[in-house]
Amino acid sequence: MSESDSSCSSDSDDYSYEQEKTTKRKYVFKHEYSYYKKSKKEYLGMQTLLGSQPDEIIEQILNFMNYKSSIQASSVSQQFRRAWKQTPHGIVYTMVIQLNYSFKKHSYSLDDKVDCRKFTKEIVLGVMDQYKREKKNLFHLRKADRLISELRKTKKQSENFSNAISKITGFDYERTSKMDYGTLVCKAAGFEIEFGELGMVRFWGWDPYSKYEEGSSYHGISAELKGLELTNEEWDIIIGQASDYIDSCQEFEDFDYYDDMGKSVFTGHELEIP
Repeated sequence: MSESDSSCSSDSDDYSYEQEKTTKRKYVFKHEYSYYKKSKKEYLGMQTLLGSQPDEIIEQILNFMNYKSSIQASSVSQQFRRAWKQTPHGIVYTMVIQLNYSFKKHSYSLDDKVDCRKFTKEIVLGVMDQYKREKKNLFHLRKADRLISELRKTKKQSENFSNAISKITGFDYERTSKMDYGTLVCKAAGFEIEFGELGMVRFWGWDPYSKYEEGSSYHGISAELKGLELTNEEWDIIIGQASDYIDSCQEFEDFDYYDDMGKSVFTGHELEIP
C-alpha cells in the first residue's frame, strides 16, 4: 500500500470515528430531551391533580412523606396505606410511585376519574418543594401584614405616613449565625422593608465571636423613598418597629440614601451574611 493510500485510509477511519461520536451524541441528546419532556408532562399532571384538592388534603398527603430522606417505594406504600385508612377522602388517589401493583394486591379502591400513572420520586419531591415554597412565601407575606398592622396603631398619623404604610409590599427579618468548619464565626441580624417599585429600607449587621475582631453593619435606604416625604421622626417609627423583630435599636440617622439598592439581600428569605 502506498503512503497516499495509507493516509487516505487513516483519514477515512478518523472521519468514521468522528461521525460515530456525533451520531451517539445526537442519540443521547434526543433520548435525554425526550425524558425531560416526559418528566415535565408528568410533573405538570401531578400539579394539576394536586391543585384540585383542598389545602387540608394536600397537608395530609405531605405529612405522610419523609421529605429529607430518599423515598423508597415500599415505605411510601405503607405510609399511603396508613393515610388512606385515616382520612375520609381517600387521599391516596394519585400519589403512586411505582405502587400500582401494591394497590391492586391489597384491593384498595381508587377514584375512577383519576389516572393512576407512575410518578418518579423526583417529581413528587418537586411538587413538595413547590408547595413548601408557596407556604413559605405566604408566611413572609404575613410578616409584612404584621408590620403594617403595628404601624397603623401609631397615634396622630400624618397623611404622608398613612400613605407610606399603604405602600409597604414586603417585610422580612432574620437572626442567624455563620459557621466555618464547624466553628461559630459570627451572629448576624437584619431586616428589609420593601415599598413596591419605589425601593426599600435595609439593615444588616453582624458581631464576631472573636474578641479580636470588630463587628460591622450596613444601613441603606433607596433614594426614591424621599418621595414619600416622611419626617425623620416618622422614619424612626417605621425603622424602630422593624428593628424590634431583631432585638436591635436602629435610628433613621444611621441610614444612608442610595440611588440603586440592588436586589434583596434576603436570598430565599434568608439573611445573606458576607
